[in-house]
Amino acid sequence: MPSRARSSDGRGSLIVIEGMPGAGKTSAAAVLERRGHQVVGEYIAERPGVEDDEGHQRNWIAKAAIAALAMASDHVFCDRDFVTSLAFAVSIDDSDLLRERTTWALAHLAAGRLAVGDAYLVLDVTPGVSLARRTGRLSPEHAWCRPRHLERLRGFYQSPLDSLCRIDAALGEAFARAHWFFASGEATAPQQVAELAERLADQIARWPP
Repeated sequence: MPSRARSSDGRGSLIVIEGMPGAGKTSAAAVLERRGHQVVGEYIAERPGVEDDEGHQRNWIAKAAIAALAMASDHVFCDRDFVTSLAFAVSIDDSDLLRERTTWALAHLAAGRLAVGDAYLVLDVTPGVSLARRTGRLSPEHAWCRPRHLERLRGFYQSPLDSLCRIDAALGEAFARAHWFFASGEATAPQQVAELAERLADQIARWPP
């Protein structure tokens, strides 16, 4: 088992694995769980329907609460967080939905019900690879089954901090405190992604706040 450096206050680091669908996030999270790490999955209960916006938002808040408790004893690795909800609104080019989700995110960040990760490991694949890897799991009604939406989504994830700053200055300021790292989901196997996430958690714990 790899060494697990801890911050000076004994708190573990929160590493969020984000990025394109089909890039290997969930597979890497499964490797981390098998290696004995604390992992918060993409959904803590049954996946809400595509149109169940409230259900998805409840999921992000519940995940943040679980991660906060777990970080008291060790590092935590999270398969996506509420950044996904903002990325989705950008991907479908829905300014009203993006405005609603931004207001929601800022309110819950201020109240402490959401939290920004210590680090984000963002995995990239092309829209074509994303679709090919999810053959058999694609839902026609989901926007992320359409190349044009995946192109917009990829644009968001290629420079997520810049994207968040463009959405809202306060949102950008909150996420500027996080460390951002990037890897190819095509060239990096899930085992390698997991090892990279482990190294990031230990490195970040040693860095000054």
